[in-house]
Amino acid sequence: MLSEYSTIIGAVVGGSAAIIASYITLIRQFKYQEYQKHLERLEKAHIALSQIEREGSLIQSTASMRNESATKYDSEWLNNKERVDEFRAIIDVYMPHLSNLANELYIELTKFWYEHSIALSNKEDSIQPSQNFYDQVVPISEKIRELCSVIKLEISRSYQAK
Repeated sequence: MLSEYSTIIGAVVGGSAAIIASYITLIRQFKYQEYQKHLERLEKAHIALSQIEREGSLIQSTASMRNESATKYDSEWLNNKERVDEFRAIIDVYMPHLSNLANELYIELTKFWYEHSIALSNKEDSIQPSQNFYDQVVPISEKIRELCSVIKLEISRSYQAK
């Protein structure tokens, strides 16, 4: 009779251990999946930020001044604005401590677009942008690059900390 109880107790203990181990494995898998999703979001924010930074660069500005009309530039700005909005949403939800920097970046990008749009609207096909245009755009472009660098660094730190 004692051996029967021992067998039953052994089965209960062994079964309980298996259930606990399964539960712990399930929790770890869930946490790992959440971690992977978080990393994917950070990666998506980083990629979007790189695209945004490129759109706010002096190189992009010079190239578009040579080859684009104001209408085409406005259309491209709207596409870029979607990336900016997506980036800001990711930052606001997953890295709210960077929201002020993301908002500052948005303001600088808007200034960049405005100066660029005015210059494209005023330019004649054969005339290069004025020095005044570059005097306005270069500091904005530098500020965009600086903000992007700071935000990317913080995203990288968050990525490494997880």
